[in-house]
Amino acid sequence: MRRSALLFVATALLSLRASPAHAETAREQSPKKSLTLTTNVIAPFFGVYYVEANVVLSKRFSLLANTSYFPLHSGAWRARAVAAGMGLNYNFQDTAPRGWHVEAIAEAIFASWNHEANPDETSPIVVGSSFSALGGYRFVWDAGPVLDLGLGLALVHIPSGTAEVAGEPAASGSVTRLYPGPKLNVGWAF
Repeated sequence: MRRSALLFVATALLSLRASPAHAETAREQSPKKSLTLTTNVIAPFFGVYYVEANVVLSKRFSLLANTSYFPLHSGAWRARAVAAGMGLNYNFQDTAPRGWHVEAIAEAIFASWNHEANPDETSPIVVGSSFSALGGYRFVWDAGPVLDLGLGLALVHIPSGTAEVAGEPAASGSVTRLYPGPKLNVGWAF
């Protein structure tokens, strides 16, 4: 009886060793995803439209590229801005693009100011910048859906623009602000 129990335990241990040890091993055996395309679903509530692409470089690093469109307000001045940026994403668990990650992004922002007294008169385009950092978790299902959750901060600087107000040139003043960066992105992985 002892021999058969010992043989049973040995067989069970050998069969467990042959199967994947944990969920990550099973994921590693699934097809690799090397690109994610996502959009932020919170941002449109604030007038911001954002698209992001993440290209896997290694098990821990991926290159991030993004673009966005958003309005700015500073007193009686308004601006429409378009941003384009690049960044780096670091995954903690050797599972890029999925799992816990941190990312840093630098953006160039192209904005054109106008005054509410003369909304048809816009300033020449000024070039600003943005720097952001955040941490979060990215779910990537084997079928392709992506859910990217995170939280961070963005420092935005837009230089002043000059436009005509009541027949005279006027300057908008520059804008430098720190914004919270909630990330609730959905998209697809390829």
